[in-house]
Amino acid sequence: MDRVFPIPRLLNDLGLRSPEAQAQGRALLEQHGLTRAGKKNLSLAKVERACAVLAGELRRVCGNAECDQPAAARRPEEALYQAGISRLLLLSGTPPQHMTLRNLRCW
Repeated sequence: MDRVFPIPRLLNDLGLRSPEAQAQGRALLEQHGLTRAGKKNLSLAKVERACAVLAGELRRVCGNAECDQPAAARRPEEALYQAGISRLLLLSGTPPQHMTLRNLRCW
């Protein structure tokens, strides 16, 4: 039996917490063929692709004026890379957050 991950939990873990953000995230997953309407779970095999789709399609913003700066200026992975840091010890987090860190190109 395939192991599954709840879609609402995945979206929540990626910062899509409001009903509107959840609906937008789910619509993107459906648009990219990773799920269909009515499904509640995503197979673990698709979680990494789902994270990549959402990271590639969405831009995170908040009420902070710094959110309007170019994304590269705020990316922590770029700051670590520029500081010469090539390894990161992760002591906590969720599976989707771990995958996001693994997918960073500068590590």
